[in-house]
Amino acid sequence: MSVVRSLVRYLRSDAPIARRARRLVRAVRTASLPLPLPVARIIRLAYVAARSLVYWVRRTFIAEPVFKGYCARVGRDFHTGVFVHFVDGVGRIEVGSHSRIDGKCSILFSWSSDTTPEFLVGDRTHIGHGCHFSISRRIRIGNDVLFASNVRIMDSAAHPTDPARRLRGEHLPAEEIREVSIGDNVWVGPDVTILPGVRIGDGAVIAAGAVVTRDVPAATIAAGVPARVVRSAHDAPPAAHASPAPATITADGASP
Repeated sequence: MSVVRSLVRYLRSDAPIARRARRLVRAVRTASLPLPLPVARIIRLAYVAARSLVYWVRRTFIAEPVFKGYCARVGRDFHTGVFVHFVDGVGRIEVGSHSRIDGKCSILFSWSSDTTPEFLVGDRTHIGHGCHFSISRRIRIGNDVLFASNVRIMDSAAHPTDPARRLRGEHLPAEEIREVSIGDNVWVGPDVTILPGVRIGDGAVIAAGAVVTRDVPAATIAAGVPARVVRSAHDAPPAAHASPAPATITADGASP
């Protein structure tokens, strides 16, 4: 260490060799090729073409076949992204036609359940990057659903809430596992968390960052922590800078 300290002290000194060494380091760190823009554009196009080819190979020959190997049923024209999704545990995966599970997502099947967990995805549904699904019984996602990135859904707490049962390593009691159901044509924003037992009706919208702890009626917009219905999905959006009172929505999604 003393040799290293001595070298660093010398390189920081005003000695001629130290000054030249510092100038050389600065020159290397700030170096830039004086390329004309047309040449730079050609290099960019070549890079994008090479990257696209690599991504196509990774998706077609690695990511999609690996994920399909986990599935009990896969519809027509299903695709993944270029990353291999993380699937852990034993469960049943079904994905409908023309759907896509993009980026790198996690699907975790609980080992502490007495039933075979199920992850069911409908037709024409898109699930974005970084989504996480923790399944003890069933998570059901309908048709034409849009998930942004980093959505988290769980149908149980994964472990018993009773500390004595946790200590004994017992399975989850049935009453602590509650299926999550997402209806058709639902739009879920980024960083949303959906907790056990939640049912989201057809056409609903869940705003970014919401934590959904209770059912969301069809054709409504829910936001906040915990999420609450703020208005009907059929209403015009509020004017900019306005702060209207939240709309009262009945169980069937209608405004009084």
